[in-house]
Amino acid sequence: MRRSLSSFSLGRVFTLSTKLITLMSLVILLGSIFLGLYFIEMQIRYQTKSLMNTGQLLAQNLAHNGRYHLFLKDEFGLNQLIDGAFPVQEVVYVVFSDSSGQILAAQSKGTLSSQDSLSRSATTPLYADAGLRQKILARPSPGVTITPFSQSSTGEERVSANHGKAGMVLATFSTELVETLFDFSVPILRSVPQPAFDPLLSFELRPDSGSQTLQGEVGAPVQGLIQIGLSDASLQQEVHNLVWQGILITCFIVVVGLVVTALVARRMTVPLKALTQQAIMIPKGNLSFLPSSNAEDEIGQLTTSFNHMIQALRQEKHTVEQQISRLTTIHTVGTSISSLSSSSLDALLSTALQQLIDHSEFHCAALGLYDDQRHMLSSIHGSGLPSLLMEKIAGREFPVDEHGGVLARVLIHHHSVVAHDLSMLSTPSDIPLIESLESHGITSFIIVPLESDQHIL
Repeated sequence: MRRSLSSFSLGRVFTLSTKLITLMSLVILLGSIFLGLYFIEMQIRYQTKSLMNTGQLLAQNLAHNGRYHLFLKDEFGLNQLIDGAFPVQEVVYVVFSDSSGQILAAQSKGTLSSQDSLSRSATTPLYADAGLRQKILARPSPGVTITPFSQSSTGEERVSANHGKAGMVLATFSTELVETLFDFSVPILRSVPQPAFDPLLSFELRPDSGSQTLQGEVGAPVQGLIQIGLSDASLQQEVHNLVWQGILITCFIVVVGLVVTALVARRMTVPLKALTQQAIMIPKGNLSFLPSSNAEDEIGQLTTSFNHMIQALRQEKHTVEQQISRLTTIHTVGTSISSLSSSSLDALLSTALQQLIDHSEFHCAALGLYDDQRHMLSSIHGSGLPSLLMEKIAGREFPVDEHGGVLARVLIHHHSVVAHDLSMLSTPSDIPLIESLESHGITSFIIVPLESDQHIL
């Protein structure tokens, strides 16, 4: 008993509508989350690529424009170049150094003091570690060298190259965001002209222990180094805004999806509930309700088929009720007749006719005895007939011949007659019967022969 109650409770809770809404909610929620993460990831990749391109262009431009200022060690010209790069929001510092690593000109916007406003404190300047500068000068390479790093309380920390993608989404929910800086370093190499020697006039110098090579006379190949640092703080702030906007959009989509799913589920489940309720009432004999559905889908077809089934059951029920009524009438008439004395034929016939009227839809009934030897109908008894009509036919005998109209069809040819209209009686022999019936308001009748062993009674 406890198990059945538990199953019933779970079935009432997890209905078809609840299952549909739950499933669609999960699909909408997961789809929104995956689409939001994919969109944010694409934005991070695009912004990161844009940041890298900006840093490379700035570094190459400063290297091109600052070559001669660096050669002349023109500090004023170098600071002018730095002032021209500082309006770029992502730029944090610019450093010009000579071939030995000595800084000729440097400016820094300082460390980040507010993540929301992206303001910086110039009192605490922020630069890349000096070891990075010495490393690049020791092994210079043409082009731009990009080195990502972050500043913490313990000092500079190098970060992996793929930092700033998926990690930014998770970092959005942290209380404090740590910016990542990208150092773009461009070594300015000394250009060494190569004179064209005539092979006929050239000669080979054999170096001895006291001589120096030409390369030694030329000097170091690096003239100086340009470093520009870009921060991803604005990128992180944009990703932070994107994440929260994505959360709001996801919540809106989920709410709208739930409302739409609930409406669709209601449209689908209401006809099914009506069908279920009617199916429960059918065994109880209630066939009065017909569920309606204007849909042309499977539910509408199911409702139409169900209505056809109910109508067929109604017809079958009506047929059964008619049969039961007939059997009840026969039983009642038989019981009433059997309770009377068989010596009173008039009482038996009158009782039988009255019971027939009481248990049927007829208004009146008459019964007559037929003598097939004399071909005579007599002893007519009636119930419900007008008194004047009964006076005319009581105690009279009516001859029945071969062409006697409706009586001949019943008593001689053993046919039942159903007359919905008196105009169906067309023979001359039926004219007296038609006039008599019309005069007493009778418009339709049924005449049935009572037979026993193929003998008309």
